Amino acid sequence: MKINFLHLLIFSYFSLFITTIINAQHHLERLPLNNNSSYQGERLHIHLEKELASEPIMVLPNDFPQEINQEGNLNLLITAKTMNNNIKKVDEVIVELMALDPIPGGGTNPIIIKPKDADNEYAVHENISIALSDFRLSTLYTLKIYVIIDNKEIVFESRQLIRIKSSPNIKVYPIPFESVLYFDFEITNTKEKVSLGIETLAKELSVISNKVYSKGKHTIAYKVTSSMGRYLTYSLSIGSKKYRGRILKK
Repeated sequence: MKINFLHLLIFSYFSLFITTIINAQHHLERLPLNNNSSYQGERLHIHLEKELASEPIMVLPNDFPQEINQEGNLNLLITAKTMNNNIKKVDEVIVELMALDPIPGGGTNPIIIKPKDADNEYAVHENISIALSDFRLSTLYTLKIYVIIDNKEIVFESRQLIRIKSSPNIKVYPIPFESVLYFDFEITNTKEKVSLGIETLAKELSVISNKVYSKGKHTIAYKVTSSMGRYLTYSLSIGSKKYRGRILKK
């Protein structure tokens, strides 16, 4: 097969194009090397980097989680040493978890931070906690941080996704479900009072109210009618413990 100069030139440009894309994607975020540990609520250090001629970079810690229990919090320390070469011009920082799908509900109201006066080291140095009780189960979220400088927005977005899972003390399944929703739980004391409520966009239903369950494993099955819509919120109380989550019907 005869290869002429034009073929070699096209191949060289194509290789350069692919290499540029790979390098650009790698530049946007430094991904963690190891993600096998279970998140227990420890504070995670998220560092932001943005210089005048560079892309925004979100530096994640090695233990940034892939899954978090719904009853817990996502605790973050957000820092930035410089921002567009001027550490004194950060006016506002907005933090939120965004669902990858457009289905309404299951997110958090954005957390708005007014950074403290910059010192000699940091433009941003803030601790925040995001409560996850109203997030949809089994939905993937991405962390987004917006830095506002002189009414201009710099967007940092993590490509390391987070899945919200139910508490290890209960199991809610299947998600999404078709008509019947199951709640598995275990009573560890001699007996406990259990209550289960289902909320829709229009009303709140009491499935079980203060029913006494004895020690052991139990399952509650609840049939959801088509008139209830697709987006539901459950609230399950077992003794003094309360579990809440958003779920999706097929």
